[in-house]
Amino acid sequence: MQSSAEPVQDETSRRLPKAILIAGGSGFIGRHLAVALHHQGYLVDIVGRDASKIMKATPFATPITWASLAGCTEHPSKYQAIINLTGHSIAAGRWTSAQKERLLSSRIDAVESLIRYCMKTQFEGTFINASAIGFYGGQGDQRITESTAPADCYSNTLCAAWEAALNPLIDHKAIRVCVARFGVVMSNDGGAFPQMALPFKAKVAVQNGNGQQWFSWIALEDAVKALIFLIENTQLAGAYNIVAPEPLTNKTLTAHLAAHYHTLLTLTAPAPILKLAMGQMAEELLLASQRVVPSKLQQSGFTFTHNDMSSWLKTL
Repeated sequence: MQSSAEPVQDETSRRLPKAILIAGGSGFIGRHLAVALHHQGYLVDIVGRDASKIMKATPFATPITWASLAGCTEHPSKYQAIINLTGHSIAAGRWTSAQKERLLSSRIDAVESLIRYCMKTQFEGTFINASAIGFYGGQGDQRITESTAPADCYSNTLCAAWEAALNPLIDHKAIRVCVARFGVVMSNDGGAFPQMALPFKAKVAVQNGNGQQWFSWIALEDAVKALIFLIENTQLAGAYNIVAPEPLTNKTLTAHLAAHYHTLLTLTAPAPILKLAMGQMAEELLLASQRVVPSKLQQSGFTFTHNDMSSWLKTL
């Protein structure tokens, strides 16, 4: 929600480019978002641990370290929005106790650091925080919208804690908070898809379990578009499912990929073998059924470039 009293701006200030601060801006989604914002005329600052990595990935952006952010006392009047995409990859390794702690701390620590920055500098604007459709847990064939009650699972525990950390901002009347619950973001340039595609490129199609579990995804191009949509439509707030309108079952996904890569053989990875190899991560990332739809995005007038998997695959 925006403050009721807007400062009077002169003609010079109105002509200045709008500026965005991205935490995690050198990561998979972040660097593509930064490029898109830059092309639209925004000034982009990126906060991260490694300034050289930021400059290499996004040479047009201004790198800011977490330490310098913590020491900042200047009013960030140039920032229209802060986008937080920071968090250790949930698919980076087996979910041991140590890994679960790393997944949680990498998310909560970043949120808390950014909240301290916002409070210290009296930030007024839009704050967009990443989350994931893992928030809902497995729901079988049920169509999942933003109002669907979550199932009890580790993914929900993680995402719920991540989102709850935003409460001090949600209670702040001058800050509009949006939560972007991402499905699997599909791109040849990173994320999960290159690993998914490996067996298909070797001419072997692999289906996970019985293939009946729903898979909710979004093209990277649309994920970036959705974030910019949330930045620019200042009446929007709350949680948004960042997924394509047409989820599909793993069996159908396997068929699409098999046709695209002209595979010669189809195999099934049995659920017990996946669980033995990957433990709880297999249950919640590969075998859980999440039929998630972007209800609030569509109701708000957002249009997708890639509605279905077949149209997206044709762009590869």
